[in-house]
Amino acid sequence: MTHNLHNSPLSSGLAGYFNPARSMDVERIQSALTAVLREPFTLSTAGACCAATSGGVMEDQGLVLAIAGRARHIDAGNDMPDMLRRLATDYRACGTAALQKLSGTFALAILDPERRTALLAIDRIGIEQLYYVPQADDLLFATTPALLTRIGGFDANIDPQAIYDYLYCHMIPSPRTIYRGLRKLPASHFLEWRDGAVHVEPYWLPEFTETSIDIAATGREMLEIIETVIRREAGETSSDRLGAFLSGGIDSSTVAGMLARTTQPAHTYSIGFNVPGYDEMDYARTAARHFQTMPHEYYVTPDDVAEWLPQIAAATDEPFGNSSLLPAFCCARFAKEQGITRLLGGDGGDELFAGNERYATQGIFALFGRLPSALQTLLAVAVKPLATVPLARKAHSYVKQARTPLPDRMDRYAFLVRHEPMEVFNPDFLALVSTLEPLELKQTTFFAPRNASDLNRMLYLDWHFTLHDNDLVKINTACR
Repeated sequence: MTHNLHNSPLSSGLAGYFNPARSMDVERIQSALTAVLREPFTLSTAGACCAATSGGVMEDQGLVLAIAGRARHIDAGNDMPDMLRRLATDYRACGTAALQKLSGTFALAILDPERRTALLAIDRIGIEQLYYVPQADDLLFATTPALLTRIGGFDANIDPQAIYDYLYCHMIPSPRTIYRGLRKLPASHFLEWRDGAVHVEPYWLPEFTETSIDIAATGREMLEIIETVIRREAGETSSDRLGAFLSGGIDSSTVAGMLARTTQPAHTYSIGFNVPGYDEMDYARTAARHFQTMPHEYYVTPDDVAEWLPQIAAATDEPFGNSSLLPAFCCARFAKEQGITRLLGGDGGDELFAGNERYATQGIFALFGRLPSALQTLLAVAVKPLATVPLARKAHSYVKQARTPLPDRMDRYAFLVRHEPMEVFNPDFLALVSTLEPLELKQTTFFAPRNASDLNRMLYLDWHFTLHDNDLVKINTACR
């Protein structure tokens, strides 16, 4: 993954307004982008709609098209004018199916006043974000809530359900946001607004067909793909402005090693903590020596944390509880101070290739599920008296967890699962929320893939929430 390093305000973004019945004060959008975006932007208006972006914007026979990010079109590459022209042609010919020809990272808006329709979409992984205000009369949208709150025109009161979801998940899962009147698109989804009716659905879903493969050949193919992508990134950025995060883990080390194979010197950036048991700098040093990178190291101090926390809080769009944001922010800041403008990282490797321990853990619990149901019941009864016996407690815990279905079992140690909501919140607050919503959202997502194994369902759940709403938010916020 590539991360562009910026100073706040944001360096890129997209915002717009659509209402076939009346026009909007365009100056409001101009003012919002001027305040929030650092880079120049282009504003396009056509009758009752307008869109502004620091990426690409175009009017084409009544359509207004705007895109932010680093998109690629199957027939046009990354040439922005050609991409937008082809996208306009594709959209007229096949509607939302035109999105199938896009790859890379993007937030997209296509506005059609004549047909009274608007289309919003984000990339397949959800590296870009797109927020929208779903109203009957008009459609407001932007890549960050900061733009929309400056534009106004929606209910910006705090949503109690979002607060509950945040404390359950440590982030606010899509499509909900911290504001009552604001929603965000899930990864690989589009929104179609037609005469006030809002329709949201995925335009692409990963396939989970179980097939026999040649592991060695597939491994070689994956390495070739990684090297191709990194060579492309290196070709777009001078070596003195390109670097890589390096923690010493498999993912970041793979990226750093490929960067070293592609360009020299290969700058790598690592963060340490001068606390026994929490410092992983030795792993990063081992990787840097092996791949012969040019390592840069920084040890975080308590004073750093006190100084940076207000800056990190100001950079986040919504409440966000991933503690890894702090070292990621520090690493990005450290690289930026040394002139680096783009950092490569291994974010998402665990979630795409089942690298986290929790995948193996759930596999162990699945063994119990293969037993005959009568035997499962017998074992559950047999171990119940062992719940208070120190040496046998683990057997009781294993059976209890194994009898809990997925995905519920993955949340057994969540704070709001181990503690009743009434122990945490007052009754007035609980009357405003559904305590079941976070788990129900996970259940719906978990069972969405057809004919998938439990492992692939977990991967899909992570792709949908852990990547789009958590890890990618973390690293993109850190690099602002």
